Amino acid sequence: MHAITIARLKATLSAELRRVRAGESVTVLDRTTPVAVLTPIPDAVRVVQPAAEPYVYSQLKPLTSRDPMEYLDDERGEAW
Repeated sequence: MHAITIARLKATLSAELRRVRAGESVTVLDRTTPVAVLTPIPDAVRVVQPAAEPYVYSQLKPLTSRDPMEYLDDERGEAW
């Protein structure tokens, strides 16, 4: 098992996640105190489901009928 400090983990997160994907566990240390263990997820638990249909932004309905710029103008008031 590989051990790494929080500061080092933040700097090398992608590399550490590659280790975990490869099957290795990583112990996370707060200075010298173990605080967490990153372990691979068993294949049986991994669930990947394709989208039912492609995402198309233009098909989304607006949440409000008011122009968002009007909200921004109201919020800024006389400051601008």
